[in-house]
Amino acid sequence: MGNHVRMLSWWWLPVWMFALAAPVALGVSLMYHRVLTHRSAVISPLVAYPLVAIAAPAGTPVGWIGNHRHHHRVTDTPDDPHSPGEHGFWYAHAGWYLGARSVPVCILYSVAGPIRMLFDAWWRPRTGMEFAHLARDVARDPFYRWLSRPGPYAAVVVSHVLITWSLTWLLFGPWALVVLYALQVGYFVLGDAVNSWTHLHGDRPFRSDDHSGNVAWLALLTAGDGWHHNHHVFPTSIRHGLLPGQVDPSYGFCRGLQRLGLASDLREPSPEMLRARLVNPRPLRSDVRPLSPRSQRSR
Repeated sequence: MGNHVRMLSWWWLPVWMFALAAPVALGVSLMYHRVLTHRSAVISPLVAYPLVAIAAPAGTPVGWIGNHRHHHRVTDTPDDPHSPGEHGFWYAHAGWYLGARSVPVCILYSVAGPIRMLFDAWWRPRTGMEFAHLARDVARDPFYRWLSRPGPYAAVVVSHVLITWSLTWLLFGPWALVVLYALQVGYFVLGDAVNSWTHLHGDRPFRSDDHSGNVAWLALLTAGDGWHHNHHVFPTSIRHGLLPGQVDPSYGFCRGLQRLGLASDLREPSPEMLRARLVNPRPLRSDVRPLSPRSQRSR
């Protein structure tokens, strides 16, 4: 480590990595996905804006939300770029960002981590915006509109890389950057797997016309988004872990915000709605709140 003096013991490194990863996971799973795309809850800007800024490497808010709403409209059809059944795994996983079908290119992009972030800081606001018209409601918000512009987006994403790498070096020394690199690769590999792996694998407890599945290990690593089949059946639900034993950290965090007065209008299907769609109806937890009348409209 040369003359570098670490400020913290390496025992603190897992804590530090969790502190970096948790806001990113919540920013993507809760804010980008559930709140902004599907309007499953209302979150105070005091929480929403910082989480979205931290999760900005996922893509511009307007571009990300527009693309994901399109995915729900055309799930597992030739028009769905995320569908591995239609386009092959690697294109659905990472190639669609680049319009590239070369497997080596898709793999390199998938595992580039911070290098991908720096490339995307320029690339993402300038490409993949053909469905931005589906996110006009998001674009009406001044902060999300600002963050979706090329200049501000590049500044935020490059700052994300510089801050995380410089602080990790300062706190733990240069060898900790290997762990940080792996973590930032994980951001993309796991996040992209929600729209690729889960359309090839997983349990399908509900009646559905698409190929989405629930993958428990992925749910634990993506703050609950691995319950992807549940989500496709009930897309406007703030809760993705709809069945007993399905842990959903994003939902738990949102309920905590609700108790603090920072979240409201949480939308969830009633037990009767769940039972009506189950392939094999079974007793369900009784603590699921019913949808409000406006909540019964799914995107």
